[in-house]
Amino acid sequence: MTTVFRTYFYSKLTPQNQTIIRWIILFIATIFLLLGQRSNGQTKSNNNLFAFIENSSDSSSLKFIQTFKCISKKGDDIASLYRAIKQQAHGKGANCFKFKNFTCDSIGTMTLTLDTYYGDDTFIKNNLNNHEKNTVYIISDGNFNNKTYTFRADKVKRIIKSGTYYKHTIKQNEKVKINKGGFFGATATIVWEENKICKFYSLSGFGLADVPFGIYPTPTYYGSPGIGVSFTTGKLKSVDRSFGLLLTMILKQHQ
Repeated sequence: MTTVFRTYFYSKLTPQNQTIIRWIILFIATIFLLLGQRSNGQTKSNNNLFAFIENSSDSSSLKFIQTFKCISKKGDDIASLYRAIKQQAHGKGANCFKFKNFTCDSIGTMTLTLDTYYGDDTFIKNNLNNHEKNTVYIISDGNFNNKTYTFRADKVKRIIKSGTYYKHTIKQNEKVKINKGGFFGATATIVWEENKICKFYSLSGFGLADVPFGIYPTPTYYGSPGIGVSFTTGKLKSVDRSFGLLLTMILKQHQ
């Protein structure tokens, strides 16, 4: 009966009104499709959460999972060790970690040790708020050799060694432009925003990609990483924030 009524009602409409209704139905269907994709994307992102725990964060609510130690093999770098621990930690139910130790011996064998935990959404949000604001880190690489890297920060030439980084604090209502390779190279422009969480870039292509809404449960927790950031092609790679925080701590320890 309902189907017959709909058919009868539709047949009484003018061709113009029929077209309008079809467009309305298509629009509503598209909205539901996008919402479904966003929901699925956020669920997937939650599974990728592995937050760096700041020392200033209240860790009393955390559940300790396990201490993981990873030793490098030939061809491994710090990112490889981090990735291996992250995968194992996720398998145990961890979603955040504290840096415990890192060593690199005379023959280049690296050992990374992390304490891993499970934190609820409230902890993750509060911990995120404890990260540095409006700060950009430019990382050379995860090696410790004699190689040097050249780039420009607001047209000022900078040279940093392998296994080091450059830190730039963005002043209120200002911006910084990072360039590697000149006019045909890579450029990132980062604009000051209130409570904007720190960003990390690698000059060597070293590191893990920083997915805009892929690290924290919701865009609100993450902030607005995509706003005020622009790129051209070249070797200036965005680095995952948690890995960036870990890496700069390791590099600072070995400077």
